[in-house]
Amino acid sequence: MRSMTTRTCRAPFDWTALRDLAHREARRVVRDDFDADEAAQEAVLRAWRGQASCRADDPRPWMAQIARREALRLLARRREDRSTAADDLDERASSDGQDELSALRIDLARALGDLDRRDRALLYARYALDLTQPAAAAVLDMPEGTAKVRLHRLRARLAESLAA
Repeated sequence: MRSMTTRTCRAPFDWTALRDLAHREARRVVRDDFDADEAAQEAVLRAWRGQASCRADDPRPWMAQIARREALRLLARRREDRSTAADDLDERASSDGQDELSALRIDLARALGDLDRRDRALLYARYALDLTQPAAAAVLDMPEGTAKVRLHRLRARLAESLAA
């Protein structure tokens, strides 16, 4: 059985600093804080499990590479999820007699899929959960004015997407 403390790196790991590094690297790849958090968490977990494989005195390049790979994995999963969701909607649209409504649902799903995760979360909080703008802003930890402006812009963007 392998010891969790045995590794070829000479200095102990500063997991807080490595997690911050993983987040920065993941953010560069995914360009979204929520997704970067998820990728960084996976990267730190993978690094912690494989810390015995770190062969350098400085674990930062090793962690950065793990974070980049996790971010790329996350992007691939997101693309696959969007594709599967669109395919499912296409299948439902062809089997339903309500072609126009189904087409609108497909267009809406695609338009929402093009939004970043934080914008989708704001729309979900405001309209699916039926929260007020101040409550949605508070849930998402953003200023009320920011939420108001973003909702206005998102509604305009969705209307434009659906009209095209």
